[in-house]
Amino acid sequence: MTTYFTILLTFLFLTACGSKSTGNSAASSVPLATDVLAPSSLIATVSASSVAPGAIVTASVIGGTAPYTWVITSGGGTLSSSAGTSVVYTAGPTAALAYLTVTDAVSATTTVSVNISTGGTSVGTTAGNVCQGNYAITLGALSATAQFTTTGTTLSGTLLYAGYPFTVQGTCAPTGVSFVLAESGDTFTGTFTNPNNAARASIAGTYQNVYYNSTQNWTATPQ
Repeated sequence: MTTYFTILLTFLFLTACGSKSTGNSAASSVPLATDVLAPSSLIATVSASSVAPGAIVTASVIGGTAPYTWVITSGGGTLSSSAGTSVVYTAGPTAALAYLTVTDAVSATTTVSVNISTGGTSVGTTAGNVCQGNYAITLGALSATAQFTTTGTTLSGTLLYAGYPFTVQGTCAPTGVSFVLAESGDTFTGTFTNPNNAARASIAGTYQNVYYNSTQNWTATPQ
């Protein structure tokens, strides 16, 4: 009888251990949930959508996944580069509807258009020093400073906000500016208060705040 109970207890013990082991195995086979952040939508903009033949336009992109590749899919003209968050498009010599397509690293694409006509905005190929030097900046109700440098129509420099420097990349033309902050992707467009004056003038326009997904006003006053 003792032998019988010993065998029975051993069987029950092994059965219980097997059930516990099986339960652990099943639990361990279930993968842990992982949050995957999808890239934001790819958005392309141009500094002017209707221009005269030969005009210069800045095309910029935000969202998606860097790096970015640009091509002119129709309408003629030239690009300053085929890669980057901001490129300069020079309109062709005749009337046309030009399409610029940008593709990101995961093959997402978006297209913007530029209407080239004799009634479009005439933007020259040289900008002088109208964007050169230090500026006091307002971003909505906030304040910042900037130091702009121009080489031909290429605008570069630094925008300093709350102690953080942001790299400026864009274009300065006789009638206005268009640039992107490299670190945040915020895009700025603005016009001069006196576009016929070759000297430095104040700038006013709007910018797209990527973090808040909002459009706000901004100004730049020469210092």
